[in-house]
Parts: sequence; C-alpha cells; structure tokens
Amino acid sequence: MKIITESKVNAYALIYVLLITLMVSLLCSYLLLAIFQYKQIHLKTEEKTKLIRNNQNLLKILKSKHCNFENDLDALNDLSFEENVTSSVRHSKWGLYDLVKITSKNARDTLNQYALMGVENYPLQNVCLYLSDNNVPLSLSGNALLKGDAYLPSSGIRSAVVNGQSYQRDGYVFGNLYKSSAELPGIDHAFMDYYLNYKFLTDFNQIELKDSISRSFALEPVLLDLSEMDYRLNYTLKGNIIAYSEDSLYISNTCKLEDIIIVAPYIELQSNCKLSAQFIAYSGIHISKNCKLKFPSALYMDRADKEYAQIIIDENCRIEGAVYALQTFKKSINPILSISEGSKIKGLVYASGITEIQGGIEGSLISENLQFKFKGSLYRSYLVDVSLDNSKLEDYFSVPDMYFETNKKSVVKWLD
Repeated sequence: MKIITESKVNAYALIYVLLITLMVSLLCSYLLLAIFQYKQIHLKTEEKTKLIRNNQNLLKILKSKHCNFENDLDALNDLSFEENVTSSVRHSKWGLYDLVKITSKNARDTLNQYALMGVENYPLQNVCLYLSDNNVPLSLSGNALLKGDAYLPSSGIRSAVVNGQSYQRDGYVFGNLYKSSAELPGIDHAFMDYYLNYKFLTDFNQIELKDSISRSFALEPVLLDLSEMDYRLNYTLKGNIIAYSEDSLYISNTCKLEDIIIVAPYIELQSNCKLSAQFIAYSGIHISKNCKLKFPSALYMDRADKEYAQIIIDENCRIEGAVYALQTFKKSINPILSISEGSKIKGLVYASGITEIQGGIEGSLISENLQFKFKGSLYRSYLVDVSLDNSKLEDYFSVPDMYFETNKKSVVKWLD
C-alpha cells in the first residue's frame, strides 16, 4: 500500500487550483469577449437603425405633395434627422418615372436606397373616362360599363343599338358626371424629347450586347445598341440599361426584360411576351396577342407628323402601368391607339387622338375621341361591350408624374 505524503497532496491541490484558476480566467475572458461583441453588434444595429430611420424620414419628404424634385432636393442634402448622420438625395428621370437615390451616412456605415417613384394622388385619379367635347354624344351599347367619375361632352350620353344589340344596364355612369372641355387636360411631356431625339447617346457609355446583362442602379446607366440583335435568341436584360435601335425593333417572347428602357422608331413585341419595361417610340408600338407587361411597364409614343403611327394592342394582352399615345403636331383621322377584344390595361391610358377600343381598362381612359369598328362600319364616339372600371384601381396605384402641378408621390418599385 502506497502512502501519499503531505507534499504530494499539496502538489495535487496546487495543480487543481491552477486548473480551476485557468478555467475561471478563460470563462471570464469569453464572457468579456461576448459582452464586447454584444456591445459592438448592438452599436452597429443601432447605427444601422439610425440610417434606416433617416432614409425613411427623407422618403416621407420626397413623397409629400409639397416636394418638388426640381427645386427642393438641394435642401435635403443638408438635412439630417439623426445625430451624426449626413444625408444626400439624387434625382433623375428614368423613362417616364422618377428615379431617386437616398443616402444616409455616418462614420461607420452608409445606406443607399434606390426607388422608382410616381404619383398616387393626381388629377382625374377617380375618373374612368375623360372624353373631349367634340359636340358628339357618347353612345353606349351592349354591356358597356362606366364605373367611376366621367367627363363627357355637353351633348351628353345615350344608349344605342349596334348589330341588333341595345344597351343592357340601368344607368349610364356609375359615379359623378361632369362636362368635359374641347381640349384634354395637359400633361408635361417635354422631357421625353431626351429619348425620342436620342440625346442620351452622348451622356453614357456603350456596352457590348451579351446573352445576359444585369446593371445595378448604384452605377451609371449604360447604353446597349440592339440594332443588330437577333430577335430569335434568348436575351436577359435587367436594371440600369437604356437599350435602343435606330431601326425597327422586334422583341421575341424568349427575351427577359426588367426595369430597362427601350427606345426605337418602331417596336414590336412577339406574341406571349412576359416582361416589365418601358417602351418609347415615334413610328408605332405593336403589342402582339397574349403579351403580359407587368407593373410598372409603360408604352409611350409621340407620332409627331407621322399620320399612321399608332399603338396597337392585340387580343388577350394585359398591361399594368401607363400608356401614352400622343400626336403633338398634326391631327389625324386615323386611330392613335387600338385596344383589341380581351385585352386589359390596368392604370392610366392617355390618347391625344382617336382611341379604338374593344378591350377594357381598370383605371382611367383620357382620350380626344372614341371609335368602334364593326364589319367595315365606323361608329364615332361609341363604346360597345367595353368596361372602363376605375374601382378596380387601388388608391395607392402610382402613375408617371407628367402633371404641371406638384402631387403626392409614392414608391413604384425599390431597385437594386
């Protein structure tokens, strides 16, 4: 039997004490490190929260009806809602919409946000139809529906029989009725000359066309020449890109487009396209059947002195956003906008000429004149089985800001 001496016991005890001391020291170190890391994370989170709050407050001002993008943004660059946070706001046009960059910055971090903005509280927001006063009454036939406020000619509104079918409803306008003027409400579209006259070609750099291109809005826009594009190929184009052609442009349903601007004299989308973009032309836009243009898409055509140019929307299409068909120099008896049966547009439609419509609109139609074509006969100022229903448009729905007065704005889409 071994006898453990008192010196050995003391040695073992010392080792145990050292081990326990080491473990306690390590535990205390880990605890101090955890406290330090927690404080750092908490500080970083708090600072990030300040940046987010500052951006939110800047956005509130930008959305206010009292904020004018052209005149008021310099004041916002010196404005701060949080301690030790600096702010800046940049604005530019992105097609028909407004593009804003909101930046909040402190000593440790920077928060950039990019938003496409429009207006949600604008003139004629609750109107289903504004028809210029051309001394011709509006005639309704079949299941035509006017739901929302309506501005109509002084000659009034009446029921009519077309192809043996009379008007089917008990009332004419399911909303308030007002007298229209001979001229349409004016819109501010002078800035679109920048695109129609290809002035953007001198402002940005060209890039080479590839099968897939994605461009962040944190960077400068780039230009993409589609004149030699093979429309049979699959292209994916997204983001801060102005794509253009100086000849007619044909876009296949295999292309995937998002947030970009397309400019060409004439633009045609093949059947069954599904995309989201802004299309700007002066010789015509043709949306073939079964196309789906997701919000916030836009069609814009100013045919100037081209008498036969028009926007044509074939059967069973759906467009969410805005459609502008303008003739600024020469009036024409030819329709400037044609919406075929089964097609629906959700948003705002503005035509400073004749609209030939057999489809429907969930929102507002503002047009100088209407036309219905049936078996070779033309019926002026007729709506036959056409639904113009403003009640299906949400109150927060935004359209491009093309008004001369300042209106309440909203975010159309947050961008990458």
